Amino acid sequence: YAHVLDELDKLGVHPDAPVALQDVSGSLPEANHLFDKLFREPDAKCGAWETAMLHKWASKGKLVLSFHFYPGFATQVELPEMLKLAQKEAAKFGQVPVFLSEFWCETAKEMAETMAEAANGGVDAVTYWHYVDQEYTGEPGWYKYPREIKDIGEPVGPNGEVNMEAWKLYLETVHDESFIGGDIDGAEGGQSGVLNLIPAEVPVKTKKAKHTTKNVH
Repeated sequence: YAHVLDELDKLGVHPDAPVALQDVSGSLPEANHLFDKLFREPDAKCGAWETAMLHKWASKGKLVLSFHFYPGFATQVELPEMLKLAQKEAAKFGQVPVFLSEFWCETAKEMAETMAEAANGGVDAVTYWHYVDQEYTGEPGWYKYPREIKDIGEPVGPNGEVNMEAWKLYLETVHDESFIGGDIDGAEGGQSGVLNLIPAEVPVKTKKAKHTTKNVH
């Protein structure tokens, strides 16, 4: 990150939007034992020059700390602890804004409650995976299949199994460029109306966001 920022400085490029600083899979130090091993390696630590460069951009309001919350994969702690770790990490660069940039829950209600919990826990911004206009797509993602395909079934199932009959029809829509996306690379799992469900008060205990590999790109 520091070297990228240095190159931008040399080129005289000063983006209006801040740069999001994010580690492997959106994790944080102390949130994942495997990643902590990497963070503790001498070559992986942030040196004085790198730290100074990050502080320089932070002082101009051009740096935010981004992290994900996916229990069991990128993180091994509960959300309240993850929020504390994010604040701790942000303080290293001058207490830059904290952005919970991705998480996923099974229901829109759980997503809304998690957003409220994160906001009350001190994050400056939060987004979930992911908004979909399901009234338009008829699917839990930004893709839409013609009725003749829907009647046969999904071209590719949730476990990677291929419905060859549906797949052949889907290929025809790709070739004639009439297709509207497809359920690939974690495209499903979306919800509608999440913001309308954000509670005025966070429940005493909410279900933790359940892990999914949708954030692995």
